[in-house]
Amino acid sequence: MQIQGNNNWVKILPQLVQNYNDSIHSVTGKSPNQLDIEDDEQILNEVQKKISHSVVSRNENDKPRFRVGDQVRVKLPEEDRKHGENWSRKTYRVFKVLQPKNKVSSVTYFIQNGKEKLKQKYYNNDLLYVPGIQNKLDDPEYHIVSKIIKPLIHQKEPSFEIKWKGKREHTIEPRSTLIEDVPKMIRTFEREHNVEWRNGRVYFD
Repeated sequence: MQIQGNNNWVKILPQLVQNYNDSIHSVTGKSPNQLDIEDDEQILNEVQKKISHSVVSRNENDKPRFRVGDQVRVKLPEEDRKHGENWSRKTYRVFKVLQPKNKVSSVTYFIQNGKEKLKQKYYNNDLLYVPGIQNKLDDPEYHIVSKIIKPLIHQKEPSFEIKWKGKREHTIEPRSTLIEDVPKMIRTFEREHNVEWRNGRVYFD
């Protein structure tokens, strides 16, 4: 309507529908008009296989990652990310997990902070599991990394000894968790100290 300079949307609607039906669909690899014109059983079978494969792949990748009672952090909106932190300092507890009702829906989670239950739904990629001693602490300041002490192998997993802001005790945290939480800090440390993880061991300067 802006291009035409008037509000006569009825007049331009057929062109919009035509444009949509001429567009290639990411799953089928065909446009709706192509499928309608070709009307070939072999082509329709191929499209059906692509759709089924896409749905199955999505469903396999969307298995539950968290359970009721797990402590998690929430992915921050880009505008709220500071100092390379991608996840909330505050932790939450999962109090409900809803399984997908069909092949195209996703597992959803509901979380709470203390007694306050958040109404928003969360998905696998929205949450980060908080392991170990952090599950016992609710102090959000505990989760501010003050310093990386050294890399090490802990329980056969690449990890780091971490000093936390405002806390005397150090903890050992999995690299997989830290690379999600403070990726810039981890990569900078590994680059400056030439950290290498090989054959179940860690080498560094």
